[in-house]
Parts: sequence; structure tokens; C-alpha cells
Amino acid sequence: MIPSALINVMVKAARRAGRSLKRDLGEIENLQVSMKGPANFVSAADKRAEEMLYDDLAKARPGYGFLGEEGGAREGTDKSHTWIVDPLDGTTNFLHGIPQFAISIGLLREDTLIAGVIYNPANDELYVTERGKGAFLNDQRLRVAGRKQLNESVIACGLPLGVKAEAPGPPMAAAPAWPPAFSRSVQGSGLPGIDGGHVFLWNQPPSFDPVSTLRVDRHIPDGSGEPGHTYKAFWALGTSGPNNAGYEWTITGELHNRTLASTGAQNVAVNGTIFKEPNGIGPVGPSWAGNFNCVDMTGEADPIASCIGAEIDVSAQSPTTDRNRQRVGLQISTGGVPGAHTGYGVLMGNLAGSVTDRGFSFQGEGTYGIGIDAAAARFSGVPLLLAPGQMIGLDGTRDGTFTRKFGFDGRTLVYGGTDPVFRVADTGEVEAASFREVQPRPPATNHDPCVPGEHAWDQAYEYRCIAPNRWKRAVLSDW
Repeated sequence: MIPSALINVMVKAARRAGRSLKRDLGEIENLQVSMKGPANFVSAADKRAEEMLYDDLAKARPGYGFLGEEGGAREGTDKSHTWIVDPLDGTTNFLHGIPQFAISIGLLREDTLIAGVIYNPANDELYVTERGKGAFLNDQRLRVAGRKQLNESVIACGLPLGVKAEAPGPPMAAAPAWPPAFSRSVQGSGLPGIDGGHVFLWNQPPSFDPVSTLRVDRHIPDGSGEPGHTYKAFWALGTSGPNNAGYEWTITGELHNRTLASTGAQNVAVNGTIFKEPNGIGPVGPSWAGNFNCVDMTGEADPIASCIGAEIDVSAQSPTTDRNRQRVGLQISTGGVPGAHTGYGVLMGNLAGSVTDRGFSFQGEGTYGIGIDAAAARFSGVPLLLAPGQMIGLDGTRDGTFTRKFGFDGRTLVYGGTDPVFRVADTGEVEAASFREVQPRPPATNHDPCVPGEHAWDQAYEYRCIAPNRWKRAVLSDW
């Protein structure tokens, strides 16, 4: 088909609006959505696409009327021609990340449709037709099949959600049971820039390890995707209303483990593993085995309720002193490679301008045996590292205040409150208001063993070691 000038105008407008919808598809969680009816949502992407279509069509054909699904009718000076536009046909699919939606543009002349364009930007399918010239899909002519029997055809339909039937129909027959060993594979079209994916439902799949009940495979080819967009192999969306009194958990992993400890089986409710693999080109980018975000969008300066990035709880039904119950067990370099080096066990970092009140905080009414235990570990450096000017706070309170501190001020090791009361310089010099020796230990003779600098006393004398095994004394007197 050689497209006419009219078709070129419609295709150009559809492709530009399609690029906007394609960008929004990967970020549908950020769209502002309002209810328009049962299973019929209108989104910010919908409205934005309609305005782009109106601008392009009005610029190419000034005076034509415009009838849009969202904005309604806009009269033009040319009463014979009207654009009929649905900027996002299949909004429900779009808002659930299903790449089955389209932009629809038709041109009405008097009472007759003379041209139409349907474009799905997710898979770049372009349907065009012009009265008397046939219909085409991506420049391939479409023809009517010769099938005349219903059982020879494939039928697809969409049903509006939440629409009640006028009268209840007969009960549906029970679905046939699948055989004990079943395998189902569903080919998906994938997201923009993403190769087609597979969804597998398996009960007893042959020759496959690990065995899975549900498996999602998706290949991301080289050069696919768009910067700043997040594509998901699996996505679950939950919404909780302001008066919801229940607990809304979008994804739950639950495992009831009754395996004997002697078997050595490893049982995990939820596992996230990412393999950082070589690409043969250059260094491999950042990799997260798990990512949890709590984004506080309330605008509350002092929120009443917490915003928790991750909570890990371990509870016990009996008292114990056993140390095998852990809140967080962190194992580094467990891959069995000798000498494997890991930069940080736990790294805390804030974005510029953000503030975290406490790096690690121990809370609750229970009792802790040891706050930080490094005794069983081997360090090539030091267990605790502070920069000059950083201090350890002592006699702290529940709200984080303290009056005494200990640390290095850049010149000396210091202890004190508002003002230091004790200093130790790198040269060994010690500054303090006073020193007190509580145990008299006078030498028996002036040749008793000693090291120069040692000090001793009794009720009559002060003793000082001036050389190896050489003491001198001074008489103490009243005044």
C-alpha cells in the first residue's frame, strides 16, 4: 500500500503519541489514576496522549472537528470532517502492564468513515485502512479468512469487571482436573524492548532442576529497554484505602518446615539471588539480590507511623539461651572461593542532604547480652573505626542524649563531658587533674627490681626508679 497524505498524517500522530505511552508503560505505578467506571480507568497517560493527538491532527488539518474519548467533542470550522479518537484503547491492560492496547484514529466525512489507523506501540503493530483501498498490518495486506464454521475459529473477548448480570445464570460446570504430571507454557509478547517471555506451570516437570510449580522466564536481549524505566518479570500491585482495618500484604512467602535437622535440608520462605556474570565487554554493573524501599510521600514533617525499609523478626515459643536464633544472619563470601574479598559487611549511606538519626539502634523492653560482639571474628584491621573528631557517647539515654564521651579529637585521646578531663598524646604525655595510687608498694631496698620511671609510696616516703633496679626516695612531711 502506498499511503496517502491523509494516512501519513494519522500515522505520524499515532506514532508520536505511542512513544509517550510506551515510556509510561514501564512506570505505570507512578501514573495518577482516577475511576471512570467499572473496569474502565482513565489515567494521566490517557489524557496526555489525547492532547498530543489533537495538537498533531489540528496542525495538519486545521478546521477539522475532533471527538475524543476523554476531552469530548471540539467543533471545527469544517463541518464535513471529524476526527474520532481513542487515545488509549485497553486502559485496563495498560495499567496492569499487559502490552495489549492501542491508539485508535478514525476520520468521518459527512456520515461515512473514510480512513482509520490503529497502533499498538508496545509491539509496533500498525493497522491502516482507507475506504476502497483495503486494510494493512505493517504494510502486509489483510484478507478475510475462508472459515465458515465457529469451531474452526479463535475468538477473544474482553468483559468489563464489576458489571452485574440482570439475572443469575445456571451454575458453571466444574473445571476438569489436570493430570498428576502437567506442564503448561504460555508465550507472552513481553514489554517494549523486552523479548517474549514464558510462564510455566509445572507440577512434576521431567528432567528439570530446580522443580518449580510456577516459573517465569524472560530474556532481555542486548540493547533493549529504555534508560530510567524499570521492567519486571513479575509484578503484583496492591492498594490499601484510608479506612482499611486489615493488613494488606502484596506478596507473601510462607513455608511450613518440618524437616529433621539431621537431613541437612535448607528451607527458605523467600529467596532472592542475582548472579553477577561477566559480559566479555567491560565491568559488570551494580547488582542487588534484594531491594526494599519505603518511600514516604505523605509530606508529614513528623510522621506518627514508621516508614520501614525492611523488618526481620524471629520469635521463639520457649525460653532459651541458644544462639542459633538470629534476627539477621550475615554471611560474607560463602561461595567457597579462598581469598574472596568483600568490601563491606554492612554499608550505610545517605543521599546528600538526607539525615539518619542513628546508624544502629537497639530498642525494645527486652535485655541484650552483648550489643556488638566481635570477639569470635578475625580482623585484618580494627573492629571499630572512627575518624578524627568522632566520639563514642557514654551514659546515653533512650532519646539519644548523653553527657560523657570518649574519642580522638585529631590531636589527643580524650575523655570528658563538655570539657575534656583526661588527655593522652601520641608522645605518651598524659594530662589529668590528678592521679591516685590506691596500693602502697614501697621497695625493700634501693636495688629492688624496677624500670626507670616507676613510682611507689608509703606513709613516710615517695619512691622513684631512676635507672634499672635503682631506686631513690624523698621524705614526706606535714605542713
